[in-house]
Amino acid sequence: MSAVTVGTGGKGGLTIGGMPTVDLLPLEVRAGRKSRTLRRWLIIGVIVIFAVVALAIAAAFARNLTAQLSYAVAQERTIELTKDEAEFADVFAVKQLISTGQEAQHVVGASEIDWQAQLASIVANLPANSAISTVAIEQGTPMAQYAQAPIPMQNPRIATISFTVDNPGYVPSADMLDGMTRVVGYADAQAVSVSRADETSGYKTQIVLHLDTPALTNRFTPKEG
Repeated sequence: MSAVTVGTGGKGGLTIGGMPTVDLLPLEVRAGRKSRTLRRWLIIGVIVIFAVVALAIAAAFARNLTAQLSYAVAQERTIELTKDEAEFADVFAVKQLISTGQEAQHVVGASEIDWQAQLASIVANLPANSAISTVAIEQGTPMAQYAQAPIPMQNPRIATISFTVDNPGYVPSADMLDGMTRVVGYADAQAVSVSRADETSGYKTQIVLHLDTPALTNRFTPKEG
């Protein structure tokens, strides 16, 4: 027999005709089925939550283990570096002493002038038959600069060498001063006096020669590059 449903479809409609059906299950059985289904989903939910918590704990443990391993490696490296530093402590100390010594050389040698070479240059540029009989040198120190001329417009100087030139005959002072311009480090020069003891003796000329920075040896100046 065919059945006809009147009204909305599904459970809300009225079925006319068809095979009659009767739900003989007790209400307790239905409630039990629903309860079992609910328990099943609760168990699944608990399992899922447990799995998520377990994964989180495992991830935290892995991060902690990685951090501990990294710390152990860094600590071991620090110990190795400390041993290396102790092993080469003497080398570092020697290098420091060398560096300090080089700096001291630079400071002390900053005002060094090769006076032997300067005197040889002076003699080489004097007129023939000239000889130097007296020499006096004035120079600054690494701690105190050489005093400059009180008269404005004079050339700067770092040292002064005063000397006496002996000549058997008269030599114009201008000739001697002209030769001094070829001395390395020349700043300026002047003839202070020309004297003669008697008619039979030679002439003595007092010359003051000022030197500037080109006269420095620069032996201890650090090389660039």
